[in-house]
Amino acid sequence: MLGRAMPGEPPPSGWPAETRRVYLGLKSYEIVGASTCAAAIVGALEALAEADDDDGDLLAVLRDAGSAFRALKPSTAAYANVVDWLLRDAEDLTAEELRGLVARRAQAFAAYRSFSVEAIADAGCSLLSTGTAVLIHDYSSTVLAVLAEAGRRGLTLKALVTAGEPVGKGAHVAQLAAEAGHAVTFASDSSTARLVQRADLFLTGVETLFRSGDLANTVGTYPISLLAREHGVPVYGATECLKIHPTQQTASLDELTAKLLKPWPADAEELPPATEIDVHVLDLTPAGLLAGLVTEQGILAPSETEAALARLRVDLDGRL
Repeated sequence: MLGRAMPGEPPPSGWPAETRRVYLGLKSYEIVGASTCAAAIVGALEALAEADDDDGDLLAVLRDAGSAFRALKPSTAAYANVVDWLLRDAEDLTAEELRGLVARRAQAFAAYRSFSVEAIADAGCSLLSTGTAVLIHDYSSTVLAVLAEAGRRGLTLKALVTAGEPVGKGAHVAQLAAEAGHAVTFASDSSTARLVQRADLFLTGVETLFRSGDLANTVGTYPISLLAREHGVPVYGATECLKIHPTQQTASLDELTAKLLKPWPADAEELPPATEIDVHVLDLTPAGLLAGLVTEQGILAPSETEAALARLRVDLDGRL
């Protein structure tokens, strides 16, 4: 018997090993990156569908599991979009038909993901030329895909990389940018104002893109975008349309609940005993600060976000 999942509770013991591995990996942040996480959820639900179903209600099992995955990061749109699409219009199917549907949609999603990364990289390179100074804040697989493609095309960039605290992935980003053939400058987050004045554009990743065009991303994205506007530096969000929230126009800071899991800061013992340490890892950048969105559908204005979500559903269905 597969077992029914409940949001916030440990995964059922009856789940197959792969589904449990993904759930625990997402919960512990061992699996990171919104698009990577979405792909892992697809694989986890496919593994669950393929498992023997003794209770006869496979759709209910899959929906419960999908809800449990979505509850891990409620503000991360990719989780919701991929679960909803994978299980859509499945009410009247037999268990065998449902397994076939999930398998076909998992294959279609893999094709979409491969296409989207290439298309985003291509669109991003249209903004660049040799010597372009690109400001990068924290790890983003889409931003790094643009940098890698630029390197393959012989466009040597100036990568201006922040430390990205408190997440602290800046050093890794700097290493990957250098491996792509770009000249790298690495600086503390407190030096961002100096970096902005040297930048030609700020290319940021996106955790969630809301229907208004506002985006949630690693803390620091918002103040860097404000500085960029002050100095006339355009801000572009690099994102798959899968990251567009299916219902929310925007979000409050209280809704951006993701927190740092590692101990921080390193010198916490030197703080006064009653100090509250803020370990939230997302902030919200308003659409009005963005010059555009670099997506698999091309470079879009933030005002085109809702239309892009509708086209995403058509694109995914077209790959079945």
